[in-house]
Amino acid sequence: MSNNMDLGYEMFCYRCEQTANGKGCTKLGVCGKTPEIANLQDLLIFQIKGISCYGKALAEDGQDIDKSVISFIENVLFTTLTNVNFDVKVHVELLRESQKIKENLRDMAGEMKNHTAHASYNLPETKTEMLKDAPMAGIMYDKSLDPDIRSLRQTILYGLKGISAYGHQARVLGYYSNQVDDFYIQALEALTDDNLTVEELIRMTMRTGEMAIEIMKKLDEANTAVYGNPTLHKVNTHMKKGPFIIVSGHDLRDLEMLLE
Repeated sequence: MSNNMDLGYEMFCYRCEQTANGKGCTKLGVCGKTPEIANLQDLLIFQIKGISCYGKALAEDGQDIDKSVISFIENVLFTTLTNVNFDVKVHVELLRESQKIKENLRDMAGEMKNHTAHASYNLPETKTEMLKDAPMAGIMYDKSLDPDIRSLRQTILYGLKGISAYGHQARVLGYYSNQVDDFYIQALEALTDDNLTVEELIRMTMRTGEMAIEIMKKLDEANTAVYGNPTLHKVNTHMKKGPFIIVSGHDLRDLEMLLE
């Protein structure tokens, strides 16, 4: 049975295990995500791929990429994770900022030999015009793309989103991995490269897994440095009626702010 992503629905999102019928949400996310948000998020990912095209060109020229650019890329990846942010205004502002960053890197890098659509695309100013352009950022826009290539690109992208969740929390505490920061640029640029083979993308997928381990180590270092080594404590496990707040194990800074 085929997936729903090529049937021309208002949105297509299969970013979590809750996705409709195990195929993809096409009218409204099971999580509550609207087509508007889903399409703006697709366009955000499209934009950071373009930023990374210029970023890679600069890196190959021996120039350092400012950490603010890396932080922005990481924040966009994290923002597009399930249930993280459904604020339309925030997405529009991130898109506008992405264009400014891309134009700045474009000025620094100059003309590139491989001028991908992601790099050359100029974002319109209004949300309405952005949404009109959003279909080109969808994963089925290029219907001629080899399905194995498409699948591997998506696997790498979702790996990057997972990495960004840990990286975001570590960076809030003042910690980051230069290795992972460089990989954001390398991997996102690779998702735009039509010359890469299945075998090369498989190697990139494996590298993504290695970077996930690297960033988990960095987050562990950040948490233990800031909050100390964890120790055993007795806790109440009786169930009670809500309301309540759920905080995952790596959001210790968020928990600290909530407690304060």
